[in-house]
Amino acid sequence: MLTRGKLSALTGCNRETIRYYEKIGLIPAPARTASGYRSYSDEHIRRLNFILRARALGFSSDQVRELIELSDPGSDHTRAEVKTLTIESEAEERVLEWDELVLATGASPRVLPGQPEHERIRAFHVWDDVKPLKIGLMRGEIGEVAVIGAGLVGCEVAEAFASLWGADVTLIEAAPTPLPEILDSELGTVVTKHLESHDVKVVTGSPVERFEPDDEGVTIYAGGSEIRADVAVVAVGVRPRVDLAEAAGISLGPTGAIRVDENLARATLWMRLPKTGRFYPLPAM
Repeated sequence: MLTRGKLSALTGCNRETIRYYEKIGLIPAPARTASGYRSYSDEHIRRLNFILRARALGFSSDQVRELIELSDPGSDHTRAEVKTLTIESEAEERVLEWDELVLATGASPRVLPGQPEHERIRAFHVWDDVKPLKIGLMRGEIGEVAVIGAGLVGCEVAEAFASLWGADVTLIEAAPTPLPEILDSELGTVVTKHLESHDVKVVTGSPVERFEPDDEGVTIYAGGSEIRADVAVVAVGVRPRVDLAEAAGISLGPTGAIRVDENLARATLWMRLPKTGRFYPLPAM
């Protein structure tokens, strides 16, 4: 039997508040046992959790009552999802309707702590980021390149700079071996030997401490050493572009990306309260 005390313990709602919600009709009165004791059900747990989430979002008791009525299959109120996207430009503002929205806003290159903005320090994310370097290498304007980050992209770029364009390349990695997120140290050592066979100098166990760029090049301080290059390419991964998602009230996960379900979906249902005409994000029932 689920007593009021057990219901309180399961939901974190104190007994007097449960009594109050019963009194004003937000939760239905419980059944009574033959002995006259109250016996709550799973439906009471679901309803009470819904009320607590709605109250935490700032809904008043009357608004919560409307939400409950709207969620009732027998209700004649309208349940609606806000499915519009506003696109603004200098020339116009357009509102597009949609049934399913795919957020494909991509990612931006990660930067290192304290990394300065300078023409001698480049991020790498797409091919256009490397084009100016390739032109400089082919013209002989760039001879020495430091690549920071020995992930998949960093290793590929370092080998291409050395093998295809004849640069003197130093690959700098904070971990003990290249590709630390993919390979163990033994296989990482094999990758190191492969890179070195293609004239890439591999410096591991050397986190970058700071950059000192100037008009002629850049000095990288890493692992207690100074590495001089004409240009530094930072290839330490990407971070998701979530500004639009955050503005829409979509929650993020621990990695900073959009929190999704097992179908890689994130749905926020909004409800228009008939009495106020305003839209609110609806907590899950």
